[in-house]
Amino acid sequence: MSTNVLPEIPEGFASPFFYGSITAMTIAYAADVAQVEAELPGDALVPAEFDGQACVTVGYQSYLAMFSDASVVVTEIDLGVLAFPAVKRREVPRVAFADYARGAEQTKLFGTFPLQVACDNELAISAGKRLFGEPKFHTSMQASVPSMNNPEVGTWQLRCMHPADGAAERECIFSVAFDPSVAAAVKSSISPMTTYGIADGSLIASRWAIFQESAFFDLRRCADADRAQVRYGSAGHSMGESMEKLIGDRPASGVWIHQSPPAAARYRPYLIV
Repeated sequence: MSTNVLPEIPEGFASPFFYGSITAMTIAYAADVAQVEAELPGDALVPAEFDGQACVTVGYQSYLAMFSDASVVVTEIDLGVLAFPAVKRREVPRVAFADYARGAEQTKLFGTFPLQVACDNELAISAGKRLFGEPKFHTSMQASVPSMNNPEVGTWQLRCMHPADGAAERECIFSVAFDPSVAAAVKSSISPMTTYGIADGSLIASRWAIFQESAFFDLRRCADADRAQVRYGSAGHSMGESMEKLIGDRPASGVWIHQSPPAAARYRPYLIV
C-alpha cells in the first residue's frame, strides 16, 4: 500500500487551479436520506442530515479559465449530494442547516459528492475526471443571470440541454429559476468547500475556495412558488432521472450566490469636436 496520501497529479495539469473570475449559484433541496444513501458509492460516504433529511444540491458555475496561451469561459451545472466519510462519523458535528449555510461546519467534513456534472468544455471535463474523480459529460447550457452590464435582469435562469446530436440537442434535461428578491440575503463564509470524488476506486477529497464572501438566501419561510423548483424537460437523460428521484417537485431550502467583482470598466465615449 502506498504511503502517499496525495493522489498523483495527471500529466498536463497543475494544482491548485486558479479561476480568473467566477459567477456561481448553488441551490439546496431537502431529500430522503435512504434515497440519497442509495446514490453514494459503496459504504465510503454517509449522507449529511439536517433535521432528519438529506441535502441535494444543484450547482451552476461560469468561470474564466486562464492559461499561458488563451483564456476560455467554462460553464458547468452539477447534481450533487451532501455527505461525509463514514470513517469520520465520530468527528462530524451536529449543525443546523442555517448554520451550515453560513459556514459553521468548520471540520469541512460535510462535502458535495457529484452524481453528474454537465460541462461545455472538453479540457475542463478531462481535468474533472482525471484530477478530481468527477463524472462529467459534455453538453450545452443556457443561462440568464444578473449582470452589471444587464441591470434589468434580476432572475437567475438555468437550462441544461441534452447532449445528444441532432434534434435532441435542443431538448432540455431540466431548468430552474431563482429570483433573489423573494428573500433577504445574508453574508456567508462557507468557503472553502469540500468536494468528494472517486479516483481509481478510492474516495478522494479536495477543497474549493472562493476568495470572497457569498450571499445566502434562506428560502424555508418563502412560498413554495418562490423557492426555485426544478422543471423537467422531455429529454430522457440519467441526470434528469436522478433529479426527479431525489428532488422531485420539492422547493429549495436555500441558495448561495457568488459573483466576482468587476476588474475593470470601459466608459461611454464623449464627443471631441
